[in-house]
Amino acid sequence: MLTYQLQSRAFKLEEGTGFAFPGYAEIELKLAPATAFGTDTSPGRTVVRARKASVVINANTGRWQAKSDPSLEPLEALYDMPQSSVSLAGDILRYTFQCNDVAQLESTIAALKWIFPPLLNLMFSDPPIVLYVRGKVGDAKFRWEHRPEEWQIQMRTVTAEQLGKHFLESFENLSLFNGILNRRLAAAISYFHIAVRLNVCGDSPWEFMAETILNYCKCLDILFARTKNTYDDARQELRALGYTDDEVEGDFVPLLILRSWVDIAHPKVAIYKSDDLRVLYKYVSQSEDCIRELLNRIITKSKSGTYSVQQDADLSLDDDEKKDMHRLVLKMKSRLRGPTKGG
Repeated sequence: MLTYQLQSRAFKLEEGTGFAFPGYAEIELKLAPATAFGTDTSPGRTVVRARKASVVINANTGRWQAKSDPSLEPLEALYDMPQSSVSLAGDILRYTFQCNDVAQLESTIAALKWIFPPLLNLMFSDPPIVLYVRGKVGDAKFRWEHRPEEWQIQMRTVTAEQLGKHFLESFENLSLFNGILNRRLAAAISYFHIAVRLNVCGDSPWEFMAETILNYCKCLDILFARTKNTYDDARQELRALGYTDDEVEGDFVPLLILRSWVDIAHPKVAIYKSDDLRVLYKYVSQSEDCIRELLNRIITKSKSGTYSVQQDADLSLDDDEKKDMHRLVLKMKSRLRGPTKGG
């Protein structure tokens, strides 16, 4: 979870000449979503007990939202301790305490930023996040921000003409996927779509990095894996697509290795060196264009008949998988609450 969330941060002073320790510190966090803390009446997943509620289901997306009447009032909480106090006023959390040094200040902020929202999520229906952290030590007011070297900017420039052309080409390429044709290629494109969406929908570029890398790996596996030696399968097919050994070993194989290393396929709580993480952040950011180019290359070669992705004549489960799935469905169904359609 914290494997690559702990980017290096800096205290940006807004007022004052610097921190003086030991001193009285106050940390302020802006929490979200506002509906979960009673500062916004918009629909969400928070439903107030013993109040009327209207539920809206989007038939296009399948998502539901509810709105209580009256809506949730702004939350208020206060807890005073001998050397500290914590309060909640709507979506603003304030924690005051005697702080001995910068290390204590940073560790306290890290706990509030990364551990406290998951703790809240154990009861809150709308999963909380932290939008910003700021505070003061004595008279010195600060903002807690990412250092510039952590910023990730990886952009592609386009024109309306290019996008219009791509729109028409994409429509023409639908013919590659009629019926059950090219299901593996279709799946790879879908995994890439998920990866790109994860890149942009998190509260930071790093929130869903593990899931992003996982979907890049699923792209490569569904396209190329034939045996248990998936690395060599990928190498062989990438070379067949015209990639050099340097590109294969540099742009693609590391993604497959990362899957088992950085809290992706296997849980891990170890913290890596900041310099190593900085390389990882930039590499994963660049990987989006590498996978995009790969998929476009496969589509082009598939249309010309110079390359084909493995085809599956039958997309149904085999007999053993059907039996295992049947047992699993029965077990899950026994735990469901409320009526469920289907056999």
